[in-house]
Amino acid sequence: MAVAGAGGYDSIAHRRTSRARTPISIGLELELGPHDVEQYFRLPRQSTRRTRTSKRGISYPLSFRHRFSFRARGQALASEFSVEQETMEVADAAGTLLRISRLTKDDESGFAILLDDRIRKLDEHSERLFYPVVDEQFQRIQRRPLANTDLLFTSLSIYGGLFSLIRRELHGSVFQLSPQQARKPGAPTPNASLQRYGENLPAVVHFLRKHRAEAWARIEDAMRVVVPNLVEIETRHTEDRFLALQFRERGVRRAWSTSEMSDGAIQALALFTAVLDGRSGFLLIEEPENSLHPWVLRRFLDLCRDESESQIVLTTHSPVAIDYTPADSLRLMWQRHGRSSYQNWTTLNPEIVEAWKRGDVRAFEAYDSGLFHEAVPPGFLAVDEDQMSSGDDGWMNKEADRS
Repeated sequence: MAVAGAGGYDSIAHRRTSRARTPISIGLELELGPHDVEQYFRLPRQSTRRTRTSKRGISYPLSFRHRFSFRARGQALASEFSVEQETMEVADAAGTLLRISRLTKDDESGFAILLDDRIRKLDEHSERLFYPVVDEQFQRIQRRPLANTDLLFTSLSIYGGLFSLIRRELHGSVFQLSPQQARKPGAPTPNASLQRYGENLPAVVHFLRKHRAEAWARIEDAMRVVVPNLVEIETRHTEDRFLALQFRERGVRRAWSTSEMSDGAIQALALFTAVLDGRSGFLLIEEPENSLHPWVLRRFLDLCRDESESQIVLTTHSPVAIDYTPADSLRLMWQRHGRSSYQNWTTLNPEIVEAWKRGDVRAFEAYDSGLFHEAVPPGFLAVDEDQMSSGDDGWMNKEADRS
């Protein structure tokens, strides 16, 4: 998702300005609980409980680690890249269950598999989880060459099992929702999904109404905070066989079209739909505060906090969103010298955090104060460096008065 948005691995590889073209390394870690496995394999709950308590089975959660590095081949932007190293590990509380390492030679790669003895004694359900690497026939043919532009993880995920489950969990949705785009008619499809800027919203509403009634009921309930007299949201077919939205309010004879609804109402519907749809394990939503009343924004943040089935990341500069979010959920992201970094803001400046805990400063005030060096845009650093180091903000003077 993020790689495709950046133009693919070849584009990323050629962003380095150094002639040495040093490798770029990427790593990820995630945990899988029994609920994830039950849902993916449609297993009864007792199957994973039995595996969890078995003396010779695996215990949950499972941790998965994937590391790989790649470099550009040649100097031209159109030239290719090659994967240099790649390892995957799966472990539970008792230790490593599986390790797969890439073996690279010339322009082709193979891989080596190390299995813990426990994997060889697993029950039928766990065997399905670790397919295909536990299959003896697969192990015999595993030396088949792999192109140096292909990730081993991607190649294994086509067989089902754990790697397909992880790939599904990593598949997420990125949204920069726009009321103008969300108003447009959508094309009816069997499994309609919301697009990046809110396109296809009517088709998603149509799908949820027909196939995911519980999720749709939650969306309509949330919308009644925005449109208090809302009876229901419907879809209708246009003359060119697309789908359009209609809003029915109590006491109004005809339905409202999207062109007659406010930007805030359309934006809220798109946001609530993105979060409560439930078909994506990871969501990134940029600047959800756009067009929203602050009270509606807080309602949206409550929904995000209650949605335990998905990991939701919001990017924002909104004072309302920052002040309403618990401190342990706030991350500060910054860029210096072409490198992006992020960190929990409570670990960056302990003095600011202590002032925040005492109520001397709100979270957004701390972010906006300039005392977080990382939060200041690079263009302002040279101008305001002396002022930031002097610490002459109001709450800092207040702290000096205390002493």
